[in-house]
This record gives sequence, C-alpha cells and structure tokens, in this order.
Amino acid sequence: MDTTELPLNLFSDGTQRINHFREDNVDWFGGLPDSVVLHIFSFLNMEEIIQTSILSRRFRYLYLSVPYLDFDSEELSAKLGDQYCIRTYLDDFMSRRNENRMQRFRLRWLCFQPQSDENRIVAWLCNVLLCGVQELDIEISIGRQGTFIPPAPSRFSCGYLEVLKLDLHGGDLVLPSSVFLSLRILSMKSVRIVHDSFGNWISSSCQRLETLNLENVSGIVNLHITHSFLEHLLISQRSDSLLSRIDVSCKSLETLSMKWFFQLHKTRSLNISAPNLKKFKWMGNIVSHYSLKNIICLQDTVLFLVPQPGVMAMESFKVVDLLHTIRHARVLELNCWLIEALSRQDCLPPSLYDLQDLVMDISRLKDSIIPALASILKKSPHIKHLTIRGCGRLGLVIPGIVASCKFGLIFWENEHFNNLQELRTVEMELRGGENERAFLQYLARQGKVLENITIRTRGTHLWLTKIEQILQEVKWASPSLQIYLVVSQSYQDLLNE
Repeated sequence: MDTTELPLNLFSDGTQRINHFREDNVDWFGGLPDSVVLHIFSFLNMEEIIQTSILSRRFRYLYLSVPYLDFDSEELSAKLGDQYCIRTYLDDFMSRRNENRMQRFRLRWLCFQPQSDENRIVAWLCNVLLCGVQELDIEISIGRQGTFIPPAPSRFSCGYLEVLKLDLHGGDLVLPSSVFLSLRILSMKSVRIVHDSFGNWISSSCQRLETLNLENVSGIVNLHITHSFLEHLLISQRSDSLLSRIDVSCKSLETLSMKWFFQLHKTRSLNISAPNLKKFKWMGNIVSHYSLKNIICLQDTVLFLVPQPGVMAMESFKVVDLLHTIRHARVLELNCWLIEALSRQDCLPPSLYDLQDLVMDISRLKDSIIPALASILKKSPHIKHLTIRGCGRLGLVIPGIVASCKFGLIFWENEHFNNLQELRTVEMELRGGENERAFLQYLARQGKVLENITIRTRGTHLWLTKIEQILQEVKWASPSLQIYLVVSQSYQDLLNE
C-alpha cells in the first residue's frame, strides 16, 4: 500500500502516523481476521478470488474456505483459459477444499463433452454436499438428448441443503432417491422428469418443502401434489406440454400461480384443495373439468382465461361457478373473455361482498361487456378501487377503433347503484366512445368519496381536445376529486422499445 496517498485527515496526528506506517510496512488487509477476509471474498467473483489467492500463503489457504462459490464455464474460459484448463482447475480445487463449510454453490456449465463433463459435475456436487452446502444453484446445458443423474448423497451430506435450483436446458433428470431433510425451496426449469410419479417423490423426499417452482417441466402427464408444509407453488408450462391433469391438495398452501396454455384440443382437468390459499393466479386455456375446494381465505385473485384451441365460445365454461368459488377475494382481476362469457350466459354473478379492488383487462367498453360490468359492480358493495385497462402492451389500448354506444348515462342511472359510496380511485383508458363517456360521467356524479380519476390515453392533439370536452361535461359529486390525464406515446414507439 502506498501510504503517501492516504488523506492527511485520516489520523489525528497526520504525517507522523503516515511515516510510522511507511517504516513498519503494515499490511492492513493481511491483518484482518479470517472471518472478515472470507466475508470480503464472498463479494468477489471466481476470477477475483483466484487472483487474490496468489498474493500470500495465507490467502492460498483461505480461498479454499470461501463460503460462496460461483463457477461460470463460459466466463472463466474467456478470462482464464480454455475449457480443458478450467475443468482441470476445478477438479484440483474441489479435491483440495476437503469439507470446509459452504453456504452457496452456483454452477453454470456448457457441456462440450456431455458424458465426461457430467461425470465431473457429479463428482463436484458430491464434494459440495460433503461441505454441507445450504444453497445449490445448477444450470447445465446438456441438450434435449442428454440425461443428468445427480449424485445419491447420504442423509448426512444432504441434511444441510435448504435451496435447490436446477436448469437443464431441456435435458432429462433422473430424480435422486435421497431424502432431503432440510430442503425448503425447490426450483426446476427446462427439465424433463424421468420418473413415474413426480408428486410422490415431492411428498416423500422433500417433506419440509415450503416453495416449489416448476417452469417448463416436461415429461409429466398427471401432476399430483399432496403436501403438508408447502406454502408457495408455481406451475408454468409450455404450450406444447403433454400435461393433462393437475391435482393440488395442500393444507398450508398460501400462493398458487399457474400458467397453463396448450395447443391441442384435449380433455384436461384441474383440481385444487387449499383451505389457506390467499393468492391465486390462473392464466391459460379453459380446462374441460375443474374443481376448486375449500377456497375460503382467498384475498388476491387473477383470472386470465381463454377458450381451448379450436373452440371459439366459452358457453360450456360456467363463469358464475368460478366467481362463486373465489367470492371472498378482496382483489380480483378478470380478462375480457371471462367478462364477455358472463354476459352471454346472462347470469348474475355471486355477491362479492369482500371485494375492494377490481381490475378488468378489456380492450374497450363495448356493448358485449357493459351488462357484465354492471352486474359485477352491483354485487360489490364495498369496492374502493376500480381499474379498467386495455389488453394491449403495457395495459394500453390501440387507438383507432371507437367503442359502441348502446349504453348511455340513462342506463347507468336506471341501474340504481348503491354500492359506489366507498369508491375512492378510478383508473381507466378513454378512446372516445359513448359508453366510456357515460360511464365516466356516472362515476363522477355518484362517487361521493371519490378522490382521483386517472385517465390514460394515447393520440393526437385533436384527440386530447375531445377528452377535455368529455371532462368538462362531468359534474363532480366529490369536492376533493382530482383528475389525472396520462398521455402515452404511440403504439409503434412502444413496439420499438
């Protein structure tokens, strides 16, 4: 260290102290305790750790005890040498590390020689597990023809593992027969499961699991998950997935997020039993059969459903039954397909007594949506926040098509709403249609505690002038009402971002 570069005001006696350090040649970093040095190492990448290890004999020993390791084959190959040198170095590093305790191990590896590399990776993982690793994050590019067989650790060696993340880029995975006593989080991405019953493996081998994320996991036709401790479940499937049935029975489940689209018209079913479910998000195609049981604690729900491929109508899907199941939700988001289906079925929705925040993802207030919107508002006496946004990118509609004009102000006044007394905020997009104009006028006239209305739009100066005329026609029921006009850029600009 060049002590002449230290600021003079760093020490109380200034230059004398600097001269003293120059004479004694004190090594500030080398004098730190091992625990502090290891903590500093945890903020370095692998290249920096390797470079630091050659500074002293002490560091050559300490770098073998770094609790956080991050190996990226492409990054290390570009900076430190070819793939063969990196493999040889890691072999030596793992063998010399012994069983020094490890908290996190992250591996990103592109297999140029699949069989040889997979054997090496298994050997590395065996060493890592013997180090009592707590978090394991593995991404291996073995290809769709490759098969990864993880090591079969003992109860002792995998007893510390709490987080396991695995990405095989479409490769096959042979599930280990080990029991993961402490595993709390399991994430699988782009993995093909080679196992007869994946759900049984989850319940038997991961008994303390709290979070399960399955993203583009293929090879499973029937997914059955029954677990006592699982709290968070994410299922996101590709449209070409063969998955035909999902059964979830988890008494501790609090959040469930599903993205299940499919290309072919085929019988598919969904069955959920989760008495403590609080957040539920279901995006995808309509299934042939569904059953949602014991959904009594629901607070936040997102339903974005569309017909099956080749099926244009949704009359066979009972939207009213679905809304009845989630009637206790406080936050509810519906897409246009569900709202239009509710209008076509000509059925009143159930009472949404607890609903406070309603989000409707629709292209515009066209005639086919208005009856369902009115029915839902009637059944929501305690709604406080209403959002009507478009189906386009960023929730904004594409200008150019004006909504229909069948339902004017008289329609809304004849509905005799008594449930807008608690409405505080409204956010909607205007396109200049009479339905929008009438609905906005009615909200402003009846919302006695309404605090602000946010209007989103996109268009020319002439278009903005028309919106200002609409606002001038509105008579406010609340003296504290504020109007916010948000003008967005053109649709083409958004696409070019």
